[in-house]
Order: sequence, then structure tokens, then C-alpha cells
Amino acid sequence: MAVVKQYGFTVEQKIVESACFKQVFKQSARVSTPYFALLARPNNRSFARLGLSVAKHDVPLATSRSRLKRLFRESFRHHKEVMAGYDVVVCARRASKTQDSKVLRQLVDAQWKKLSRSCSNYSFTVSAVTNTQ
Repeated sequence: MAVVKQYGFTVEQKIVESACFKQVFKQSARVSTPYFALLARPNNRSFARLGLSVAKHDVPLATSRSRLKRLFRESFRHHKEVMAGYDVVVCARRASKTQDSKVLRQLVDAQWKKLSRSCSNYSFTVSAVTNTQ
């Protein structure tokens, strides 16, 4: 009997190709805070995919970058149904390196619904919905 992981994060749910990141950066609905920005665009799939951008220039310590990535992934796992059908990229900002994890998690959790509303109000062009994978 197979156990279904409700909050799992599979390889299919990761954005790994550079071209996919570029498409999201090129045209997307955006929601931002002083600590991070969430960008999303349609992906022609029944599930959401997540890409993480935590620049070494903004967050120099590897442990801090890893902490932020874990935090963003965990939040995405719990909110991926809200963003089904979208590619989402989270871009960490410099201020996030010193912010408490609990505060960041609360902020990120609050932004998913805002991003979903922003996506429904945003008019994507036909080319924005094309798939590269």
C-alpha cells in the first residue's frame, strides 16, 4: 500500500532549467516584501513548480542561504494547492539574511494568497503560457 505524501516536494515540482527561470522573470505576477519577492506565471500543468533564487551577493553565508531555501520550500509545500498551474520563483533579498525564521515564515505564508489573487488579476500574453519542458 503506497503512502501519499500530502506535503511532499518532488523533483517535478522544482524549476531547474535556466529557460524556465527566464520566462518567469520576463513576465510574471509579482508580490514583494522587504525580505523577498514572489513571482508567478502559468505553466500548463496541473501542479505548481517552485524555483528559488538566493544570491550569494545578497546572502553571503551558505548556512543562511540554506536556511532561507528550506524555509521557502517548507512554506511552498503547505501552500502549493493555492498556486496549482503556476511556476513560482522566490527571490530572497539582502534584508532576509538577518531576519528571524519565524517572522519570515509568517510573512511568506501570508503572501501566497496575495500572489494567487495577483495572478488572477494579471493578464498574461499567449506566449507567457508556452511550455519549454
